[in-house]
Amino acid sequence: MPKDGFQLTSSGYQAWLKQNSSEREDCNNDEPPRKIIPEKNSLRQTYNSCARLCLNQETVCLASTAMKTENCVAKTKLANGTSSMIVPKQRKLSASYEKEKELCVKYFEQWSESDQVEFVEHLISQMCHYQHGHINSYLKPMLQRDFITALPARGLDHIAENILSYLDAKSLCAAELVCKEWYRVTSDGMLWKKLIERMVRTDSLWRGLAERRGWGQYLFKNKPPDGTAPPNSFYRALYPKIIQDIETIESNWRCGRHSLQRIHCRSETSKGVYCLQYDDQKIVSGLRDNTIKIWDKNTLECKRILTGHTGSVLCLQYDERVIITGSSDSTVRVWDVILVRLLNTLIHHCEAVLHLRFNNGMMVTCSKDRSIAVWDHGFPD
Repeated sequence: MPKDGFQLTSSGYQAWLKQNSSEREDCNNDEPPRKIIPEKNSLRQTYNSCARLCLNQETVCLASTAMKTENCVAKTKLANGTSSMIVPKQRKLSASYEKEKELCVKYFEQWSESDQVEFVEHLISQMCHYQHGHINSYLKPMLQRDFITALPARGLDHIAENILSYLDAKSLCAAELVCKEWYRVTSDGMLWKKLIERMVRTDSLWRGLAERRGWGQYLFKNKPPDGTAPPNSFYRALYPKIIQDIETIESNWRCGRHSLQRIHCRSETSKGVYCLQYDDQKIVSGLRDNTIKIWDKNTLECKRILTGHTGSVLCLQYDERVIITGSSDSTVRVWDVILVRLLNTLIHHCEAVLHLRFNNGMMVTCSKDRSIAVWDHGFPD
């Protein structure tokens, strides 16, 4: 094919056309070249390469090989106003193709699975890159399976719930919108409750909010058989409220939008507070002057003072019944919250008690003497 801009005489053009008749099946050698005027922007958009022959100021556009490969159809207008459609040559199937295909399928179905795989692998190895891409596009939808829906159908709901339980809040919201079955799995599996429990276990800020706001009482409990536990919708609505509280707290600390109130705990013998715990009504503090003081959170007034330790109060924890304190005097003391009196003194460590926690009738203490003690304190929650 001549290059763009190559000038031919009329006789030269006819000679060139005869030599290339195999590539121009739709051209008639007996007819003189006609002026083909392409529609506006049509051929420019459809064909990227063509050969232009200039003869007596007439332009003949010959489609390149890309026209046949891409199966393009170009509509042009002739000089006399008539239309002509250039249609690509369609692939013709051999007459015996269908019979041969059925015969191949018949043999293929008789083979074992391993033989079938080996045969397909051999076929693929004989194909070109374009065919590989076409097969890959065909196989992709077949390999994409909705296993979350398939697992409950096999009685494996717990596996589907366990898989979705690792999602974060944004992904869990998206999972609920996939289909009704995905929504049922998230709802029946109480996945919003599990998400909140995971955050409380791993984040101290969440743990503190759970204790102060009171919604921690609904967590880490098995579903009762009488159906009195909050549904999944309760925890789904609770999650954004927790996020809002956290954002407010972080914004207050970052921007200083908070009112600072001070409680003056200093006494003649004390210059510091070593530990404290608080709720919506009271603040319980352990001081360097060996005392435990209980403050009204609203008025900031000291309501009660517990004495008995002979050393600084280093750690404490309380519930609605007792206050348990650890001191540098190496003892652990149990106090009655209502009667405001000492109930018991636990002696085990030989140096300062640095920390303690209790729950469900069990208590753990640690000491500067490098020992850890586990107690049955007899005051279950």
